[in-house]
Amino acid sequence: MSDITIKIIARRALLVFSAFALTACGLIKDRSGEYNAAETSQRITVPEGYSDLKIGSRYPIPNVDRKAASSDQEGYELPKPPNATAALSADPYLVESIEDQTWLRLYSSPGKVWPMLDFFWQEQGVKTSQQLIQQGYVMTQAIAESSPLYELVRESGMTGQVALLANLLQGVRRNTAELQVKLVPAGGVLTEASWSKAASLPKVETKILNAVGEFVSSDVQRNRHSLLANDISGEPRVFLLEDDQGGKYLKLNLSYLRSWREVGKALKASEVLVSDIDQSQGKYFVSYLSRDELDSWFSTEEHRQEKAKEHNFSIEISGSALEQADAYEVRVKALNDSFDSNTATELLTIIFEHIS
Repeated sequence: MSDITIKIIARRALLVFSAFALTACGLIKDRSGEYNAAETSQRITVPEGYSDLKIGSRYPIPNVDRKAASSDQEGYELPKPPNATAALSADPYLVESIEDQTWLRLYSSPGKVWPMLDFFWQEQGVKTSQQLIQQGYVMTQAIAESSPLYELVRESGMTGQVALLANLLQGVRRNTAELQVKLVPAGGVLTEASWSKAASLPKVETKILNAVGEFVSSDVQRNRHSLLANDISGEPRVFLLEDDQGGKYLKLNLSYLRSWREVGKALKASEVLVSDIDQSQGKYFVSYLSRDELDSWFSTEEHRQEKAKEHNFSIEISGSALEQADAYEVRVKALNDSFDSNTATELLTIIFEHIS
């Protein structure tokens, strides 16, 4: 077959293919504009007594005040994305107590916990009555006898109609949240002062918080988020600061006992060698930053134990110089001149990294 014949056949094949392609465009209907003519269906209503949890929007879009969201408005700032550096734990949640305070620690940002908390009320047959979202407060209506939580109302010994008052806070560590709940008489007006006036019932609160923790940490509830709740006590509660003389210190926006406990947890988690403690004076004494510093080719076990008891640094917790309620400072002082001056700063940084 000659080259001329091959070229003629190739041209004819190209023409046939082009004609077929153009014909196919006419056979396949363009449906990209059909959504313009689609009719909006009525909102699905669920009979009273049934939950609409499974038919709700998977990713609901919150209502937005257009004026408040205007980029021309002075002081407007786009919300920052949730911090992705949560402290890791083997447990999905943790209920902790100090004195008359009991709280649920969750390893999610408040913006993720808030919508899951709404679903928890629904599952328990409890309706919310008032909310202060940016402050993290929510009050429910009276707990009905049909609610699984009513048994805890009986256990509390409270008389009359009883409601739940909840407070959701930014956690001590990044990308964590803390929840506290209290039982209060139903029908009150929700204000920030309502929280401080409510009495504490640690045993009942612990059971409620465990129920919330189990529900919120379930796989079904993980992929929800609330933009409206992003600002819940959004500031960190632990700061690494520097004073006028250049000395570094930590500021903890916590009570004294919580500050003491969080510093202790940080030291344990970082495996710093704590040689002694004096809680009445707010002091931890540290010998060395790690056990590796005790080892040498000539050291014996007895020698290592003696070195571990040394008071080379003191970590001191004291009231904030700003005289702010529930705010304490943490400073590290070198007690042994043979150590480099930067070691005290390194120890403070280690504490900060394991707290925040």
